[in-house]
Amino acid sequence: MLVRIACVCLDMVGLCLLSLSLFASVAESDGVGSLARRCEECRFIAENIGVTVTKSVQTLWSPEKKRSRTRKSLESRKACSDTFIGANLGLRKAGAHGAVEIVEDAVTFARGAGFGFRRPEEVDEIAGGSHSEIWVDRNLQTAIKEYCEELHVKYGKAIIELVAKTTPADLSVDGFVFTNCLCATAEQVCDENLDADDWGPSCHVPRSE
Repeated sequence: MLVRIACVCLDMVGLCLLSLSLFASVAESDGVGSLARRCEECRFIAENIGVTVTKSVQTLWSPEKKRSRTRKSLESRKACSDTFIGANLGLRKAGAHGAVEIVEDAVTFARGAGFGFRRPEEVDEIAGGSHSEIWVDRNLQTAIKEYCEELHVKYGKAIIELVAKTTPADLSVDGFVFTNCLCATAEQVCDENLDADDWGPSCHVPRSE
C-alpha cells in the first residue's frame, strides 16, 4: 500500500509532525512492515531462481531449447535447495521502522562485518538467534522453502516464457528481471524498478496451476 501525506506546514509545524506520527502508526497497523518483509523474501528467491536458470541456458539457443532447459531447471527446484537456503539463513536490521534484510549466511556475514572481534560470544548469540542486530532465523528457512515452492508452482510457465524470449545477458543483471517479474508484476509485493532504472522486460504472468 502506497501512502502519501502532503503537509503544508507554514505555522503549523506541530500539526504536521502529528500527522506524520499518525501515519507511522497507521502504516504499522495496516501491515506495511509485513509487506516489506514479504518483498524481501520474494526478492531473495527470485534472485536465486535467476542464478540457477541463467546458468542452464545459452544465448544462441532457440527459444524452444531455452524453454526445455529452463523447464528442467525449474523442475529440479535447485533455487529451493539447501545450496541457497541453508541452515544459517538469517536476518539483519536494515534501516529504521523495523526493516530487515535476508542474509544467506548470517554467521559468515557477521564475522566478515567484524561481529565477535571484541566479544567472541557474540557469534554464538548470532547463531542462536538472540542477537539484536543480526541473527540466524530457523523458522525463516522453512518459510522461504515453502514460498520458493509456491512461486515455482504458480509462475513456472511465466518464467519459462520470459527466458525463451530474453537473452541470458539481459536476465543475469543481478536478478532484477526475475525480481521484477515475480515480485512486482506477479506477486505485487515489491515496487517495480525499486533498485534499478531498467530491469529489462517484465513478464506476462499466467499461473501454472
